[in-house]
Amino acid sequence: MRCLLIDDSEEVMHALERLLERQGVDVVAKASTADAGLRHVLAHKPDVVLLDVDLGETDGFELAKRFAAAGVDAAVIFTSAHPEYAEIPAEGTAIGFISKASLSATSIEEMLHRAGRSLD
Repeated sequence: MRCLLIDDSEEVMHALERLLERQGVDVVAKASTADAGLRHVLAHKPDVVLLDVDLGETDGFELAKRFAAAGVDAAVIFTSAHPEYAEIPAEGTAIGFISKASLSATSIEEMLHRAGRSLD
C-alpha cells in the first residue's frame, strides 16, 4: 500500500511514518501544508492519503474537496487526535475517519475494505 501523510505536525508525521513502515506500508511522501499535499498527491499517486483534519492554515475537509476537483483517485482517510471528528460526515470526499491513536496498517486496510476499495 502506497501512502501519503498530510499533517501539520512534523513530529506526528515522523512517528506515523515509522509505525506504518514497520507494518509494511510504503510512505511515498509527507506534507505539512495543503499546497504541498496537493502537489504530492498529484506527483506520487498514492493508494491512500492520511489527511489530518486540522492543518493550521486550512482544514482537511477543504483539501479533500481540492483533491476531488483535481480528479485524485486515492482513498482519503481523515485523521485527528480528536476523536469527536469521527462524527462529522465526510460528504463523499473521504472514505472515513481513523483517530491517530488507532492508526495502523490493519485499521487502514479495514477502512478500505468497508469502503469497497481494493488495492489489488
